[in-house]
Amino acid sequence: MERAKPHLSWHCSGMGGTMGGDMPKYIIDTQTKAFSVASLVSSLNLEKKWDVTIEPHVKRRTLAQNATMWKWYTILGNHLGYTKDEMHDIFREMFLPWSETEFYGVKKKKLTSTSDPSFTTTMESEYLSHIDRFAAQELGILLPHGNDDYYEAISNEHR
Repeated sequence: MERAKPHLSWHCSGMGGTMGGDMPKYIIDTQTKAFSVASLVSSLNLEKKWDVTIEPHVKRRTLAQNATMWKWYTILGNHLGYTKDEMHDIFREMFLPWSETEFYGVKKKKLTSTSDPSFTTTMESEYLSHIDRFAAQELGILLPHGNDDYYEAISNEHR
């Protein structure tokens, strides 16, 4: 049985800055995993300096959600004469939170990114619901869902 890895990230600080890298991340959800990670930390080479960060685990959007989002962008883009990337920009502006900054009179709008690590499965579900509702109510388009009988046929049609 494969063990789930607890969430723990770290990097080695060297002279002249931080040496990042693909250090392992662990998800700790049992006492046994917590002890395993504590043991790993206690065995670090202390001739180097280590930064260890422990933070609450946030479930990121799923691959299925991501695939659905891009399939819907393609379907709607084909219908409306836009690319899937243009639809992505349009819907981000319509349905995602954004902030505005100003520098010497120049205003800049910063949109939330669906690929941001803080974008959770719940946020993605809400975003997809907005797109689905908009497509049905405003455009009269019923978008396919993974559990629909005709999903595969529509999916193949829009590849």
